[in-house]
Amino acid sequence: MIATAEIQTDLIRLILETRDPRFLSLIRAYVLSLREREISPDELDADGLSPYHYELIEKGAEQLRNGQSMPWEEVKKLMEARRERWAASAKDLLEL
Repeated sequence: MIATAEIQTDLIRLILETRDPRFLSLIRAYVLSLREREISPDELDADGLSPYHYELIEKGAEQLRNGQSMPWEEVKKLMEARRERWAASAKDLLEL
């Protein structure tokens, strides 16, 4: 069995080597959603979604119906800023 620290190190390395912001955003959103809701793998359906994910999808659809949205360019800027902050934090952790 692989040690937790080894898995963490490998994940950090893989993420830092990845340059596709869409892929990184998906990974981040997935991990955060699991962690925030303490979702176990047993709760996920065939698409990798839990009831919580479906709640988020419905919430987003409701926001769209109510005109609560922002331009895609603004979303990309926000995501890039978050990615840069996270990457800097991860790099600091690797240097410890």
